[in-house]
Amino acid sequence: MSSENKFPWVEFLSSFVFYIVIAALIYVVASMLPKPVQQQLSAEQVQQIQQQQQLEQTNQVYNTIISRVNQLMVVPQTQPEISVITDIQVFLAQYPAFAGAQTGDAVLVYPDRVIVYSPANNRIVNSVLIPADVQRKNAEQRQKQLEQQQNISAPATKTAPAVESPKTQ
Repeated sequence: MSSENKFPWVEFLSSFVFYIVIAALIYVVASMLPKPVQQQLSAEQVQQIQQQQQLEQTNQVYNTIISRVNQLMVVPQTQPEISVITDIQVFLAQYPAFAGAQTGDAVLVYPDRVIVYSPANNRIVNSVLIPADVQRKNAEQRQKQLEQQQNISAPATKTAPAVESPKTQ
């Protein structure tokens, strides 16, 4: 009798079955392992996410307002400060030059002018140039505010004077 196996497929089949059984065991063991637990967000993290989303929405609204005003008139290429009129009576009492404004209108403050824009009607309600002396005072105030903010956020660089320790005798 020769040393050759008369049925080579039997050896192949037994190897194949062995590997299938091993793969099935690995699958069963892997499925029994605990799944990673999703990290739960703290209340502070949820609040930060909500604030970030609100800020993004506000920025999107502001960018839309700026874009629409730019389509209606030529404005300075600086970023304006934007407010929304929430109480028209108080606003008109303080700024009677803006008659015609309504609650919900946007107030854009540029260095040289103030614009009231109505998003509801997509129109400029009023635009008032700021006098040069007021512009200069406003620029000085902004510069002082920036310097104060920089002083608050900058680390202290002064050191306390050295103190001698009393001599012992």
